[in-house]
Amino acid sequence: MADSVHLERPSGHSAAVARKLPLESFALHPARLDVPAANAYFREAHAGTNGKLVILLQDAHTNLSGQKNLAATLDHLLGRYDVPLVFVEGADKDATLDVIKDAAAPAEWKIAAKRFLYDGVISGDEYLNLTSDHAIRLLGVEYGDLYDLNVKAYADLKSNMEAVTRYLHRVDISLGRVKNKIYPKEALAYEALKNGAGVSGSFSKSQDRLLDFAAESDARTADYPQIRKLIELKKAEKAIDVANAPPQEYESYLAAFKDLQTDALMKELDRLEQDFYSGLFAAQDQRIVRAIDRYVELLRKAYTIRMSSDDFRSFLANEADFHTVSWQAFLNEKLIEFGFHEDILPFRSILEDAEAQLLNFYRIVDERDHAFVENAERLMTAHGRNAAFLIAGGYHTGHLTRLLREHGTSYAVLAPLVTDETDIRKYEQLLLASAASSRYTLNIRKLLLEPELRLERYAGGVYPISGERIQAIGDCS
Repeated sequence: MADSVHLERPSGHSAAVARKLPLESFALHPARLDVPAANAYFREAHAGTNGKLVILLQDAHTNLSGQKNLAATLDHLLGRYDVPLVFVEGADKDATLDVIKDAAAPAEWKIAAKRFLYDGVISGDEYLNLTSDHAIRLLGVEYGDLYDLNVKAYADLKSNMEAVTRYLHRVDISLGRVKNKIYPKEALAYEALKNGAGVSGSFSKSQDRLLDFAAESDARTADYPQIRKLIELKKAEKAIDVANAPPQEYESYLAAFKDLQTDALMKELDRLEQDFYSGLFAAQDQRIVRAIDRYVELLRKAYTIRMSSDDFRSFLANEADFHTVSWQAFLNEKLIEFGFHEDILPFRSILEDAEAQLLNFYRIVDERDHAFVENAERLMTAHGRNAAFLIAGGYHTGHLTRLLREHGTSYAVLAPLVTDETDIRKYEQLLLASAASSRYTLNIRKLLLEPELRLERYAGGVYPISGERIQAIGDCS
């Protein structure tokens, strides 16, 4: 599957091999796109009314497996469909790297670009631009000043991150003590499956427990249409040998799998989990601890930059009900009641001190989503196209899809497979070093000029490029 993706120079996409399909023709039926299942999930699709189509590719920043699969997914789609426009975040100008491709032979770029991708110097779309014959236009969709404000806001937030995460770790320990005393055994068993302490398949096992809970009642599954589809898919998997099934049977299975709306499914699983807990909790204290636990999880996501736009809206909706003094006092009361005096939480104003920085960061991120949609529409019009790819981090997905629906634009959301951990420290370094107008100019300098990154280190030979040509990069037409 994802680990078998080979980063090789594509060779089968010339016009002589096959005629590409116009991507615009899928605006009314975006779910019919041919997506490489070995490299990406088809998360959701929406048919709009204005004749435009955006293929939203979720970007797992600095995650090697995610970037490899992003490159493979984009390679497949560019080979099938006639659409050269690839919109990217982190830049506000033309970000195409064609200008430096003649600085080295294709075979040498293939070696060097692979190393640059492994080191996090370039992303999957940049890798494909440097190593393939696809006619790609990488175009930034940021407003430069807004992006720079967001980078500054992240730097401000980061100054409090370590203290907040240490504090939340201590809260987790205290919550665990209380839950072990007041949660029923079935709830604790489910949480052990879900948390799994890094055990492979822990999410799958906890998901299976929820699906068993849903399947206990036809009336219950009726409230969860995507979960019902997933249950039927799992039955189909058991009934056929997917690896050796006849083509027609396998195609039928794939069609059913493609019909599954992953984002809607995840929301249904979240609701189902709440129903599961509600059925187990008879006491008010149990429900209060569960509420505190969910709020602390939102805080943890927020301060580790793993929050989605939907999570952020949930955080804003609940923030007023979770003053630190109140929920901490409740936890301390329970800790004293159960004799865990050493785990009592002394009040510290860490969360309150960092709150303004947190809200500022995520609100600017939301403003950037508006810029993405506005600039995507402007650039599609300027280039005479009604379809394009947009590569943006997973946080943006929920808000972007709402905005696209409001604009009447069709979309499909694809999530490249991620099979390893993201190097958050590397992501932070790249983010804090970036500026919207110079992201790709910066990469070109890295690729060709900096001694520790020069092509000669990766592929042999010296490939100079003039400063004038570097400064010319970014003129958007």
